[in-house]
Amino acid sequence: MKKDKNNKADASILRRNAEERLGAERPAKGLPDNEADRERLLHELRAHQIELEMQNEELQRALLETEKAKNKYEDFYDFAPVGCLTLTGKGIVSELNLATAGLLGIERKYLVKKPFYRFIKSEFQNTFRLHLQEVLKSPAKQTCDLMIKKHDDTFFPVRLDTIRVEIEGQWMIRSVLTDITSRIAAEEALRLSERREHERAEELAAMLEAVPMPVIIVHNPDATHMTGNRAANELLRQPSGAEASLSAPPDVRPRHFRAIKDGRELRLDELPAQRAAMGEHVQDFEFSLSFDDNTIRHVLGYGTPLRDDQGQPRGAVHVLVDITERKQAEAALKRARDELELRVQERTGELTQAYEKLEAEIAERAKIEEQLRRAHKLEAIGTLAGGIAHDFNNILAGIIGFGEIVAEDIPKGSPAQRSIQRILSASFRGRDLVKQILAFSRKAALERQPLSVLPIIQETVQLLRASLPGTIEIKLSMKAAADMILASPSELQQILMNLATNAAMAMREKGEILSISLTDIDFEPDSPVVDPDVAPGEYVQIVVEDSGSGMSPDVMKRIFDPFFTTRPVGEGTGMGLAVVYGIVKSLQGAITVESEPGVGSTFRVFLPKVRTETDSEPTQPDRSPQGTERILFVDDEELLMEWGQAVLERLGYTVTALTDCAEALKLFSSNPSIFDLVICDQIMPKLTGLQLARKLVEIRNNIPIILCTGYSDIASSEEVKEAGIKELIMKPLAKQELAKAVRRALDAKGSI
Repeated sequence: MKKDKNNKADASILRRNAEERLGAERPAKGLPDNEADRERLLHELRAHQIELEMQNEELQRALLETEKAKNKYEDFYDFAPVGCLTLTGKGIVSELNLATAGLLGIERKYLVKKPFYRFIKSEFQNTFRLHLQEVLKSPAKQTCDLMIKKHDDTFFPVRLDTIRVEIEGQWMIRSVLTDITSRIAAEEALRLSERREHERAEELAAMLEAVPMPVIIVHNPDATHMTGNRAANELLRQPSGAEASLSAPPDVRPRHFRAIKDGRELRLDELPAQRAAMGEHVQDFEFSLSFDDNTIRHVLGYGTPLRDDQGQPRGAVHVLVDITERKQAEAALKRARDELELRVQERTGELTQAYEKLEAEIAERAKIEEQLRRAHKLEAIGTLAGGIAHDFNNILAGIIGFGEIVAEDIPKGSPAQRSIQRILSASFRGRDLVKQILAFSRKAALERQPLSVLPIIQETVQLLRASLPGTIEIKLSMKAAADMILASPSELQQILMNLATNAAMAMREKGEILSISLTDIDFEPDSPVVDPDVAPGEYVQIVVEDSGSGMSPDVMKRIFDPFFTTRPVGEGTGMGLAVVYGIVKSLQGAITVESEPGVGSTFRVFLPKVRTETDSEPTQPDRSPQGTERILFVDDEELLMEWGQAVLERLGYTVTALTDCAEALKLFSSNPSIFDLVICDQIMPKLTGLQLARKLVEIRNNIPIILCTGYSDIASSEEVKEAGIKELIMKPLAKQELAKAVRRALDAKGSI
């Protein structure tokens, strides 16, 4: 209807213009009198009429195109993916698109002529007011973030991009609303991710600083930026954080040492760190560091590449082993040998025998030095393993403790009961393994006892059948008449598992046979020596034989070295056989290996027998002793604190459990007589268990105390007694162990 009215108005305007034009051209004296002039005038009128009709048609077409463009603009405006709206200078909604109405969840007709303030969260309304003021002042686009209220009174964040426009002489405000909920969530997720990565980086840096071996991190594939841990900086004689790369720019490159090999300075591309940064795995690269003061340190370099998501080198980890003392010993040996050779040349044949004896002594000394080098490696590994094992002990304590609680609450014989028993059995095996690791790091003593080898082998083989590929056949031959040795079950199981797993890796490409045998063997004083450390006597011999790929002589020389492996990266740590070697030696035994490429390998383990009395009849397990006394339980691990409280309360005791030793001391000081027993962990912040015990005894000298620890060598027995400790128990604990220790301490039967 509006369009028709406009067309009629346009036609009226055209007609009026034509009449004015004709009036202007009409003679002042009226119409012409003769026929010819009248015909001419009519002709001109017809021509003007045709011209007017053509102009009218052109105008109609222009109006139609304008209408189409307007409709197209309105479609674009309404269906834009972001909210668009027009406001007055006072913030009243003049116009908005469907996207804006959708964001607010309100129909468009209910939003027009409404103050936009009512849809803004109260604490953001002043921000919006200032935003409008800035927009009206400046022609530039202004932006602000607001919280907008939806129809259900919930709020969501938006980004408001606004400009001013002049419409019919008035400043109006046009804004675009963008929902930034996803962006804010993504930014928050990014912040959390960056914080976690920062924490991991700090943990790794702390771990590297604690490692006693020199470790250098190569930060880029060009190896132009390297930093080392404390041990590396001490070796390189430079301050913490200093640049360690010889490839670095001249202004930061270290100049106080050079890398030398075979009497010449190494090129940059020959250095182990640079080679590792380019993707090469570097092992046992021997070179020297020559310092400005003419001192030299001999080192072995190792390098492992670090790769990005596409598998391209992005840096490396570079480890240095200082072998200066070993090289000095070798030089001394060489000098001694040269002197001996000179003497032999000068002396008669009677000195030949003496020379051979000295040669044997030199060889023995070299062997001892090699054993010392291996001991240094194992000691460094043991320090790291001890720390990890201690933390793992606390995890196992929670699993064992709460597993026993769940086992008590589940009906006997149910499937869940069997599952819990499997969990507990695996956890106890894990506990034994942790004890072995702590013994390896000399932070706990393994509990060794006379045991029969045969049942351990049979149990281990059952585990192996479930884990090894079906293409490998296991054959057993058990012929030992007496097989009692002094060891812990976990040690023997670890020997068998590692040897069998190593054999399986050598046979993984095709079906093969893994043979395990057990026999007796006696070493007489005049028997061939299998190992210089093996004394004459009765032994059990465990043989693990495979028909795999075998080993070369060079590989056989190093198979017991820590971290030595011939497997690809990610398929082995190189610690399996090193652990076996360490266990066998600690059991006063020996291990030998025979192998040829393509033939297979045979490992022989010799362990000394022990004589024992006839086994007594098995006894029934004791019930956990109970009581009603009042106990203060302190452990900074919340999981272990909750477990201790739950177990002791089930045994009938009244328990106060705390994670803060200072809080425990304060509580005890306020009323020392309310507790009959104190149980505390040894490793805690602020105060150790021993320190807390001494303070408690100062307050009340007859309070019995139980100390829980993962280490057996925390203090001397005299110090433990002076601290008032009645029981020293090793973590992780089972319920019955804790119950018996508590009862002994309360009954004053236990002492150390």
